[in-house]
Amino acid sequence: MLSNFVAIDFEFLSSLGRIIQIGYVVVRNGEIVETYEQLVNPCCSRQDFYLVPMVSNITGITFEMVQTAPTFEDVWPDLYRVINKNNVIAHNACSADLSILSKELYRIFNTTEQFDDIEFDCYCTMNIARSLSHTQCGLSILCKEYNIELSAHHNAYADAEATAKLFIELANQHNIRHYRPIRFDIKYIFDRGANCNKSREPYYVTRNKEERKKRHIDITEIQEKLDKVITSPSFFCDEVIVLTGLSCEDKEALSLKLSNAGAIIKNSVTKSTTLIIVGDNAGWAKLEKAKEQNIPVINRDDIAF
Repeated sequence: MLSNFVAIDFEFLSSLGRIIQIGYVVVRNGEIVETYEQLVNPCCSRQDFYLVPMVSNITGITFEMVQTAPTFEDVWPDLYRVINKNNVIAHNACSADLSILSKELYRIFNTTEQFDDIEFDCYCTMNIARSLSHTQCGLSILCKEYNIELSAHHNAYADAEATAKLFIELANQHNIRHYRPIRFDIKYIFDRGANCNKSREPYYVTRNKEERKKRHIDITEIQEKLDKVITSPSFFCDEVIVLTGLSCEDKEALSLKLSNAGAIIKNSVTKSTTLIIVGDNAGWAKLEKAKEQNIPVINRDDIAF
């Protein structure tokens, strides 16, 4: 098995493609010899930072916390030093860590050629677990199954440390020597980055705007004309929506309007859930399930009902 590697994890703003925390552990001969944890300033407005409130709710990272932190350009040399031409371990690498790293590096390489020789092999513990017939492959679930302590899930350093230990356990208990790693290099960066270099709003936020535009609704008159919009049974047709963190009055009123618009309102998050709408007091368990099951989450304020 691999006994020398670097396990990495990033917390990030998915809507902007910007990293807000980096964590990694360097493993030599199966032992952790170096650790790193750093907040990163995404250089965005407060409004953009909270565009997807789930990120701050889950990680505990606030807009104020990153204002004095270094930028990704500042911390990239340190990260480059440990991952370049090394074996890298990450959990959910393609959809999360390698994807966000590609976005950040694509942005940098558009303005500078520094460190343009970046390349490494990445082993994804989620993909390895799936290849071993695990049906639930969230990091917290696998750590519990393999008796690995996960001290602070969604803290970049804690997740990186847990990922390193998980990889060691998977390698010790199963034959993964023939597992094919993901090759991360300039081609990978530009293939991924070129397709996702633009900042994107969450799907349902965009959908709301498109619906308003289609119905020729002036944003300044949205409240006045809302009743006409919401009477359409197709806007949220067949969406299975969970509301959390709202006041009782708001939850009851919003549930009624969403139901009239075709939505199915549920109290708990299941595999059939397609959207979660959160208020200021959103439940941690529901947000956790949303991230594990890749369910879109939007702020209550994004729905102008």
